[in-house]
Amino acid sequence: MEHALPSSTLETSSSNKLRYWLWASNIVMGLLYFRFAYTSFKFLAATPQLSTIINFAFCTLAGIFLLIRRAPKSESRVLIEWFSAVGGTFAVLLFRPVAGYDHVVLTTVQIAGVCFSLTGLMSLGRSFGIVPANRGIQSHGLYRFIRHPMYAGYVVTFACFVAQNPSPSNLLLYTSFIAFKVLRITMEEAHLSQDPKYVEMKSRVRWRLIPFVW
Repeated sequence: MEHALPSSTLETSSSNKLRYWLWASNIVMGLLYFRFAYTSFKFLAATPQLSTIINFAFCTLAGIFLLIRRAPKSESRVLIEWFSAVGGTFAVLLFRPVAGYDHVVLTTVQIAGVCFSLTGLMSLGRSFGIVPANRGIQSHGLYRFIRHPMYAGYVVTFACFVAQNPSPSNLLLYTSFIAFKVLRITMEEAHLSQDPKYVEMKSRVRWRLIPFVW
C-alpha cells in the first residue's frame, strides 16, 4: 500500500530544492562576474573608457546587493520564472566593451540611469533579489511614481553602454535583456499580487516601467 508523504516532508524537500537553486544561481553569477571583471579590466588597461568603468562599477554594486539579499517571505518555484529572472540578470554580465567611444550626452544619460537604479536599489535595500519573491512591499521613494524604477534605470544605463560599445553581440544581448525584463516584470507582478499590499500599490502607481508607455 502506498502512503502519502506528510506535508511537512514535502515542504522540507521543496525548501531544500529552492536552497540548491539559490546556491547554483549564486555560483553561476560569481563565475560570470569574474569573467566580466577580467574582460573589463583587460580592455580598460588598453583603452580607458568611462562607459565601461560606469558599467563595471554598477554591475559590481548590484552583485553585492544580490549577495546580501534578505530571505523572502515567499519565492517563485516555477521554472520559467527562474529562467527569465536569471537570464535577465546574467545577460548584462555578458556585455563586452569594444573599441567604441565616450559620447558626452550618452555618458551623462548613462550616469543618470545608474543614479535612478541606485535610488531604487537603496529603497529596496536587502529586499533586492533575482527571482520573483516577496521580501516586503516597497512603496516609498521612486516607487511612488513607477512600480519598477530600478529596472527602468537598467534599461537606460545598458542602452547607453551598448550605444557607446556597438557590436552585434552586445545588441543581441540587449534585445534579449529587454525581452527577459518584460517577462520578468509580468511574472514578478503576478507573484506579488498575491499580497493585498501590492494590489493596493498597483491601484495608486499606474506605470510599470516607463511613464505614459507601460
